[in-house]
Amino acid sequence: LRLVKQDKAAHLAVKELAPYGEVYVVGGAPRDIILGKEPKDIDLMARVDGEIIRKVLGDIKGGQVFLTGKQFPVYRFKYKGDEVEIALPRTEEKAGEGNKDWKVVFGPEISVEEDLRRRDFTANAIAVNAVTGEVIDPFGGIEDIQRGQIRTV
Repeated sequence: LRLVKQDKAAHLAVKELAPYGEVYVVGGAPRDIILGKEPKDIDLMARVDGEIIRKVLGDIKGGQVFLTGKQFPVYRFKYKGDEVEIALPRTEEKAGEGNKDWKVVFGPEISVEEDLRRRDFTANAIAVNAVTGEVIDPFGGIEDIQRGQIRTV
């Protein structure tokens, strides 16, 4: 949580979005912290309606919000020189041949555990509630990191 407070964009995004739903730090930041490294960036996952994210963050004076992503929305929020990416939880299901055809479902109704299930390695399938500090690690990623073991989800 200290990491979130140090990043102006992440801190403000969490503060403003938390009244509307759960906000988690996901991706490489939890893994890097467990490894004792300084994360290079913070990625958030918000169980908040996308239109609320766009409106709430877009109304912040001095802030900018951009929508990116082809198959699913990712909001990039810039504030006072810092930037954070905010994704909605999502699931991915193979819908055809090869590695290009995927059915992606996203939205605040998808659980954190469902979102983490689609990630590549257990070390990257850890979420930390950005308000309470609760750690969600359904696939044993913390133990794998501590053992130096790489396992797929």
